[in-house]
Amino acid sequence: MERSSLRILIADDHPLVGDLLEVYIRRALPEAEVVSVASLPAARTALSEAADCTLALLDLNMPGMGGAEQVAELRRDFPETRFAIISGTGDHRAVRACLGAGAIGFLPKTLTGQAMVDAIRLMAGGGSYLPIEMLTQPAEPEPTAGGPALTPREREVLDLILEGTPNKLIAYRLEISEPTVKLHLRGLFRKFSAANRTQLVAEAMAAGFVPSRTTYPKG
Repeated sequence: MERSSLRILIADDHPLVGDLLEVYIRRALPEAEVVSVASLPAARTALSEAADCTLALLDLNMPGMGGAEQVAELRRDFPETRFAIISGTGDHRAVRACLGAGAIGFLPKTLTGQAMVDAIRLMAGGGSYLPIEMLTQPAEPEPTAGGPALTPREREVLDLILEGTPNKLIAYRLEISEPTVKLHLRGLFRKFSAANRTQLVAEAMAAGFVPSRTTYPKG
């Protein structure tokens, strides 16, 4: 019997949530292989044993899960896997930081079973998902004077970094060269006292920066 090409990892320390998710997925996607674990270290072990995992669902508050930094590390270590956040809390700022680090979606635990499965199917197929309340909520206020002052171009670059956009695509969207993007990135690292993109996203979100919702050309 051939092994399924659709493999989903559920990482959640609440047994009821993990069990229900597994039931929903198995009913709606009977071809999928589903594995459930209860911590980030266990998720890493499962991913190492099945590096071709299609989609991993990560509870934002499970043991070992600190947020955006862990998402970035997982994406680096398991580049073939897509990662999404699940959470029972409404901490949209933490979720947006994870999205900035490369997560491709957020599933609130308040979603209905059908909505949850539809979102998982979408993300496993290459799409992304955010609940309607995150797409329609009013824009958060811009940082106060406590945040670093940015040039208009730095703000444009930061917007795209917060959305998880790679340097090459930032250059394309802003119609500048990739070395220029890197120059702006170094300036942002300095202003936010960050050593890498993950820290930059975390520091920018903590300072109150969120994507300005400006529409840039798509690649």
